[in-house]
Amino acid sequence: MVVDFAASMVLVLVSGTSMVPTFDDGDLIFRYEPNEIGHTFEDVKVGDIVVVDSGSEEVGIVTHRVIDIEEGGEDDDDDDNRYLVLKGDNNDNPIEDVDFPIYSENFRGIIAR
Repeated sequence: MVVDFAASMVLVLVSGTSMVPTFDDGDLIFRYEPNEIGHTFEDVKVGDIVVVDSGSEEVGIVTHRVIDIEEGGEDDDDDDNRYLVLKGDNNDNPIEDVDFPIYSENFRGIIAR
């Protein structure tokens, strides 16, 4: 569940246990809108917790930690192929097609620290 809270932040309801002990099922957390200065896809760093659309109708929106950032192939001169690799703190490994690859079009924001 996502509720607009302010122009630059959105309230997100945590559903599931993949981020325990950082977040528990039912916790309410704030995410920054991706258009805010310092909170864009390009600003994401390893260790940030982000909200993304997994691209899967079954899974939907995911809130997980960034564990790696791939910058694309050797022949790329731009960031079009940049993608994130995520993992829930309570998961042993990233889940393919849910946690990676996460491209800019799937990015929904960074969790407020």
